[in-house]
Amino acid sequence: MSADECWVPPGRAATVAGYTIHGGMLYVGHGLSSITGLRVEPALIDPSLPVKRSSPDRTGASMTYWPSYSSISPECRAAYLDWLATGRRDPSAYIGYVFLYFYGLERRALAQAPQSEQAQLDIPDVIGEVDQPLQVYNGNRSFRGYATQFLDVLRMLAAGGDDIKPPTKRTGYELPVSVRVGVGRIVAAGKPLPSDWALSWFLTHPETSLRTSVRRCSREFNKLFRTRYAREFGDGLLLKAKRSKLRMAITPASASFGGQVELSMDLPDVAALTSPFSQLRQIGDSCAADLDGFSRWVGRNVDVPETIAAVALLPPELATTHDSQEARGLWDWVEKTIGAQERAVCETNDLLQHCASFGTGKLAKSEAVLLAQLLEKGGYGIEPDVRFGGAPLAPGGTAVVFKLPPGAGTIASPQYAAATVLLHLAVAVSAADGSISQSEEQHLKEHLQRALALGDAERLRLSAHLSWLMKSPPSLTGLKKRLEPLDQRQRSAIADFIIGVAGADGEIMDVELSLIAERLQVKLPYLRGDKNDKRMAHDLLERFVADGKQCFQKRTAKGYEVDADRIDALNRADQLLVSWANRASHTFDVVGPEASTLIDACEKAVETFKCLSCGKGVWFADAAESESVQCQCGELRWRYGRV
Repeated sequence: MSADECWVPPGRAATVAGYTIHGGMLYVGHGLSSITGLRVEPALIDPSLPVKRSSPDRTGASMTYWPSYSSISPECRAAYLDWLATGRRDPSAYIGYVFLYFYGLERRALAQAPQSEQAQLDIPDVIGEVDQPLQVYNGNRSFRGYATQFLDVLRMLAAGGDDIKPPTKRTGYELPVSVRVGVGRIVAAGKPLPSDWALSWFLTHPETSLRTSVRRCSREFNKLFRTRYAREFGDGLLLKAKRSKLRMAITPASASFGGQVELSMDLPDVAALTSPFSQLRQIGDSCAADLDGFSRWVGRNVDVPETIAAVALLPPELATTHDSQEARGLWDWVEKTIGAQERAVCETNDLLQHCASFGTGKLAKSEAVLLAQLLEKGGYGIEPDVRFGGAPLAPGGTAVVFKLPPGAGTIASPQYAAATVLLHLAVAVSAADGSISQSEEQHLKEHLQRALALGDAERLRLSAHLSWLMKSPPSLTGLKKRLEPLDQRQRSAIADFIIGVAGADGEIMDVELSLIAERLQVKLPYLRGDKNDKRMAHDLLERFVADGKQCFQKRTAKGYEVDADRIDALNRADQLLVSWANRASHTFDVVGPEASTLIDACEKAVETFKCLSCGKGVWFADAAESESVQCQCGELRWRYGRV
């Protein structure tokens, strides 16, 4: 009998030894030789051979490695026919019986389909008949390998140009046939390589070593790969076809073929292209590396919903689009809060309610870092930010959320750290009298514009930090510790700025002056004590005049001499204040216009200590000799120990 005569087509039943086998897809008859012609076709069911129904060998104990229906025992034939008659899907069946049936499907598709139009029409049914048992017997590595390779080839033969689905799992040691054909057709057509095929090529290539993050977080990896591929190549990578044609060798499981089956197609063989794959591997490796942190979180929290802490570990391309319910709620709130503004001041209670997975109360430092990182990946910053020296958010406070420019840093530069110390001091001093005036606030904002040592991103962050400080003025407690790392020059420069802030509202009060001197630890020659009443202005001026007659010097051609002009200026200021100072006591406060006049004179006295050449105060730096300080250029000097 010929092969077509023995073939039972799909949907037709056959009865052998009392077993009725539905569905067809079998070779039943006699006299059909193997493909090589050296033996009987292994898949051929010969009804004339004995079958021992009374004692079927369901375990396949007597089966050989490459079984043939003609040579197996009557007990094995009974077990095999029973498996076929009961639907061919029994998961407990001996795998040798599954292979014996599979041999016939291989012959129909690989040997007959290229020569028979009718056999070609059976290909879709053969694909379905292999795919279903593969789901049942996938645990057997040998069957999985043969069946997957076979399906790959069949789908390639049956599909049109756009019908091949890009595979995402590697099952063998070569680039899958479907990838070679699918990508080959795209190359031959001169079209750009779509992201799905680029991803398939990377995932199934034998040189790809899949990291844990790729296997564990396949959904996130696939999306990230497609995103970065599109960003790098737009519509897709354009590949140049090489002369090498696609030739494939498939090794059937059946011994009927006697070895490999050679297939060829008039398509370029992309398996020979190394440069394009190298480009894909760079994208894939970067995606895998950037998902490592998220992968570790998933590994430690298998049954936990993906929270803000998890989403914060994703790359920016995924962090804002992930379907985490908590993260989505946070993004919606941020966008609604800021709207078209550049920044928005908010209550921490409002923000923290969208971070419920962190629990209640003050955020831990690690949680505050994760929140800042997540916001940053969406193009937003937050103040205070623990990465930039701020404190973790706590209920009942305020925060500032603002839009970040691209390329903003994630750690504070030394210049930014110093600038925040200055702002903390300035705001603390400005608020020392119970309020921050508009003029003081304006002075602070103008300073930000002059902070040329900072980049645009840091200046923007510093401005947001100032907005937060204005809503949550810091106390002077702990500021001394912040100043300890600063040298004398930095402290003096900060003193100059803070005096300007404190005097910006025209009301330099004694409390502000004393706090500046004490907290900055600047060697101010006029520091007398920590009095906290309005007599301080006169006390200071009186000390300036008395000490200055011997300590205040200017540089001349002959060396340093007492600066008589500046002493005269101090004397004039003293005369203006003396009448008011004589009236001041602990029981009588100078208020209203009297206070303004007194303060104005005090401001003029302070300006007397500024050098006209360099603009710095006489306390700017230590002079060469340890008992004196001087301005930056050395034009003015104040000598200690002369009174």
